[in-house]
Amino acid sequence: MPRTHNVRAKGFQMGWCKVSGRKAARPGHPCRQGAIDAGGRVGGYSGGVMKKATKPAAKKATPKKMGRPSSFTRAKADALCVRLAEGESLKAICRTPGWPSISSVMRWLEANESFRAQYARAREIQAETLAAEILDIADTQCLGTIETTKEWGVEVKTADMVEHRRLQIDARKWIASKLKPKVYGTVRPEDAGEGNSGNIGDTLKSLVDHLPE
Repeated sequence: MPRTHNVRAKGFQMGWCKVSGRKAARPGHPCRQGAIDAGGRVGGYSGGVMKKATKPAAKKATPKKMGRPSSFTRAKADALCVRLAEGESLKAICRTPGWPSISSVMRWLEANESFRAQYARAREIQAETLAAEILDIADTQCLGTIETTKEWGVEVKTADMVEHRRLQIDARKWIASKLKPKVYGTVRPEDAGEGNSGNIGDTLKSLVDHLPE
């Protein structure tokens, strides 16, 4: 039978545990607590220093990346389409201080289906506006000075700027044929194939689909 002995020191009792055969040094020794399993472990304790269970560190939430904020507003979109319909180019409109850049307008077209339809309609009206301007240019005389160098000096005379007017007319005819090819284009409707549907909405959608990301 295992020996036991008592030591009176600060209220502790020293001795040997009759169950596990280990030395019990303090009242809180594992051998004096709970049931002991077949391996001599008390409540899963197999000797050594008992450690407190620690909670796993919580993972920090990764903040979501925010995209570039859009500058689109309905008022800006309406005003831009009005100026387009009146015959101004997109480049001229976007050069106006305080107005969106061309790249911003392209992003609007990509992200907003209703604006894309509105923009397409404004471009169709623009073709009509340019066609009307062709008649005005053809019917209105444009006087200017022409300087011609002669052997005796420079000859200056006033005349109608026919070549200049012809250039203005040709430019408007070309743009109108691209904006509304079924009306002002040179391709007959029966010859129009894929890529020549004449629908400005389809043309804009094709351009938007090929925009760089």
